[in-house]
Amino acid sequence: MRTDTLYERLATHFNQFIVGAPRTATLLDILRVMFPRPEAEMALHMPVGHPLALPELQTALGHEAHRTETLLARMAARGTVQV
Repeated sequence: MRTDTLYERLATHFNQFIVGAPRTATLLDILRVMFPRPEAEMALHMPVGHPLALPELQTALGHEAHRTETLLARMAARGTVQV
């Protein structure tokens, strides 16, 4: 997937949250800073309304357990997810 398309999809995903986040050039720039590509791909698989168990996320991503846990730990350290 092209990088631009990835972040456009992520912006659309964030717009589904209760507060919303309309897609703008500024939002896309912010998402590129906050979510390196592998983490942006993971964030697309995280549901809007409810938490997803680690095994379900691993299945959706097709990742090995260690890779998913490493990405989640990096995201949690930056505050882009809560674990």
